[in-house]
Amino acid sequence: MEKRAYAGFDIPGLVPLFTNPGDMIVFAHRTYHGAFPNQIDEIRLSCAIGFRRRDHHIDIPWEVPDDGKQFLADLPPHFQRYTHGYTSIDTAWRG
Repeated sequence: MEKRAYAGFDIPGLVPLFTNPGDMIVFAHRTYHGAFPNQIDEIRLSCAIGFRRRDHHIDIPWEVPDDGKQFLADLPPHFQRYTHGYTSIDTAWRG
């Protein structure tokens, strides 16, 4: 990929990452970040992994799909305690 200067975001200290389609970027959840518009014909997904209090509920607008339920059922018992409130993802959902 061609490296070039970028001045499109007005964020002091911005360090742009120019990536290729399909690349994954991993950063701390409190890192200020932005993204260029999706320019491919596929859904661009993001994944957040974090720890929260067990009584904190995330109100998702979809039912956990069958593959998400199967993922939970197949987890070894010692990992199941980390999945309380697991939301999964429904790639067919449209807001």
